[in-house]
Amino acid sequence: MKSLFSSLLVVLTLAACAYTPQQVTIAPEVSSENVYGKGQNVAVSVNDLRASPEIGNRSADAEHDSPITPADNYLANIEATTRAALMAHGFNSDPSLQADAELIINITELSYENIASNSHLHNIKLQAELTSEVKKGGKFYKGRYQTSVDHELGISPSAAKNESVINDVLSKSLQSLLNDPKAQAFLIQE
Repeated sequence: MKSLFSSLLVVLTLAACAYTPQQVTIAPEVSSENVYGKGQNVAVSVNDLRASPEIGNRSADAEHDSPITPADNYLANIEATTRAALMAHGFNSDPSLQADAELIINITELSYENIASNSHLHNIKLQAELTSEVKKGGKFYKGRYQTSVDHELGISPSAAKNESVINDVLSKSLQSLLNDPKAQAFLIQE
């Protein structure tokens, strides 16, 4: 009887853990392979234009509310990553100096959907969309950068796995934004 009770307790504990909310640290990573900047100072700001801070629900079951939300300072993390990338590209990004140009990044979509086809298979659909507006000399350039990624997992994803896949999809959109040749040409024009 004691063994049966212990087994039942373990199963209930695991089931409860499977549906707990998660907070993920948003820290995208990008690479900077070429230097094209001419030392101009670029001001950077990041805004979240989504209707809700929730990224998605880690459960595929509508009866279990287990939201995934970003941890504090996620906009500052994206801004810091962008500033570092701009500096690696040959720009300056010092907020205490007069800006030669301004880069505004808007998060218009960052979503996570768990479409479990059965209890042993989880299809995770992730989407990220960023828009940008670059302002320089009274002119502006706008861009839009979308990424969609699907993952098929045999178990319900842990917080660490969800953090990894969410940062991956966001990193890909941010990399596209930073690698946009038209935005690059706009920034370096005299």
